Amino acid sequence: MEDLKETMETVISLSSERLGVLEQALPLAEHFFETHGEINEWLDDIEREVMTQMNPGMRPDQIAKQQEIVRSLMQSVQDHKPVLDRLNKTGVPSPPCVEDDADRVQDIVETDNNRYNNLKADLRERMQALEDAMHDCSQFTDKLDGMLNSLEDTKDQLARAEPISAHPEKIKEQIDDNNAIIDDLGKKEVAYEAVKRAAEDVIQKAPNKQDPAVKDIKKKLDKLCGLWNEVQGMAKNRGDNLEDALALAREVLG
Repeated sequence: MEDLKETMETVISLSSERLGVLEQALPLAEHFFETHGEINEWLDDIEREVMTQMNPGMRPDQIAKQQEIVRSLMQSVQDHKPVLDRLNKTGVPSPPCVEDDADRVQDIVETDNNRYNNLKADLRERMQALEDAMHDCSQFTDKLDGMLNSLEDTKDQLARAEPISAHPEKIKEQIDDNNAIIDDLGKKEVAYEAVKRAAEDVIQKAPNKQDPAVKDIKKKLDKLCGLWNEVQGMAKNRGDNLEDALALAREVLG
């Protein structure tokens, strides 16, 4: 009888201790699963948003807008770091009241941490890709616009060239000036071909040929090719006319 009483007292004591432990651990477990729910919902939302992000644009203003979006997403990741820290703090070690589900809790902690770290790395890579695209786009735009401006200047120079003289010595000077323009065009040819190929490559690789940025590049490329052919023709025609005038002047002056 005495042994039975002692056993009952032991059982009651152990049950009481167990109940006390569970009562203390319950808020911790509830906090863990609430935190998991919060971080999981946020991860679902931001991962969907990241998936909707397009490849880097083709104009600096497009890329700048994309950079702002990625910066905002990166800030959201930083803002949710304390939430992940709370999850890790309450989940490791596993709350006593869910010790039978220790593996499940550990899986939750590892999964949420992996998703968070992968998201952070993905956004960092996207930002680097946008920075590289901005650099390449700026260089390409500068070169394309620079070549267009240079050819416009050459066209104006040929259009404003002084009338062909009737005096041989003056005509020779005019021939030298025109030859200088032709030589300058020859030096530009390598750069012209490079810019032309780059523009054609951008247009060819563009997923949407109707994109305003693609149309803008196509318009500039057409203008570039047109200007190049025009100034080449203008310089050649002026050169031919100058040579004819020189021959005629010499013939007249005997």
